[in-house]
This record gives sequence, structure tokens and C-alpha cells, in this order.
Amino acid sequence: MRKIANTPVGTFKRVTENSYQYIVVRTSPRAKESFDLFQQHGKWSSLVTEQRWIRDNGYAVTWHKSLESAKKSALGSYSWDKSATLVGVYEVQQ
Repeated sequence: MRKIANTPVGTFKRVTENSYQYIVVRTSPRAKESFDLFQQHGKWSSLVTEQRWIRDNGYAVTWHKSLESAKKSALGSYSWDKSATLVGVYEVQQ
């Protein structure tokens, strides 16, 4: 099933059977660096996390099944980049 979330910083997409309803979007220096390197050199990373950041245009995006889960995630730090900052919590359109 295709999941799409439109946000002020872009549209994020996933194909999954999970019932995701919300996403949490963060700016992340690590994600942005991976995306910028991909843009400059066209080399796709072998790391799954970096591939996700590239696909998400340099943003750190997590997908959640409930608003409660998304809000809890938004209150905490992003595990792959502690310097990431919250952009917002957004609803997923099916």
C-alpha cells in the first residue's frame, strides 16, 4: 500500500503494508550531508539509513501508527542524529 504525507518541507512516500497514520519530520545535519553527497556524486549509499535520508531529500522522517506514538517520538531525540531538530508531526494520506 502506498503511503504519502504532504508537509511544508516536502512530500514523503513509502510503500508498505503497515498502517502508518503519522510521520515525524526532523532536520538532520547527518541526513542533509548524505543527501548533498548523493546530489554531488550520484553515488547511492550502501547504508539503509542513508538511503532513506536520500529518498527523503535530506530529512529524517519516522513513520508511526498512532498520533500518540508520533507525539512521543517528537518529544524525544532522533537516535541516528542527536543534533536533529523537529520540523513537525504530520498526518499520512492513503
